[in-house]
Amino acid sequence: MEYLASIKTVRFGTYGRGIWDLKLIPSVSTGVAGNAALADIKIAPNPVKSGGTFTVVAPGQQKGHLAIYDMQGRVILDKQVVTNSELIMPVVPAGVYVYAYDEGGKPQSGLLVVGI
Repeated sequence: MEYLASIKTVRFGTYGRGIWDLKLIPSVSTGVAGNAALADIKIAPNPVKSGGTFTVVAPGQQKGHLAIYDMQGRVILDKQVVTNSELIMPVVPAGVYVYAYDEGGKPQSGLLVVGI
C-alpha cells in the first residue's frame, strides 16, 4: 500500500490479485439544510494509534452508529456511540481504514489512518 500524493491516490497491491487505486476526492457541500451538523463530524486524532483512543467529534452530543472496516471489508469496530466521548481503537496493523458513521439515516464515511 502506498499513497501517491501527486495524484491524491492510495494504491493497494496483492500477490496474484493485481493492483487497485483508490482516488481521494474532496467532499463537496450541497448546501442542503439539515446537513450542516454532518459537515462537522470527524474522527480525531487522525491518524490514531493502534490501541489508542479517539473521538467522533461533532457539535453537541449525538447518538449514532460507528463502523470501521479494513480495506478487505472486514469489520474492525461496530458499535453505537455518543459523539464527543472517548473510544478505544482496537489493536490493528498500521494502515488506512474506512469509517462509516450513521446518525438517524444520515450516513457519513471517510478514511482513518492508523499508525503504530
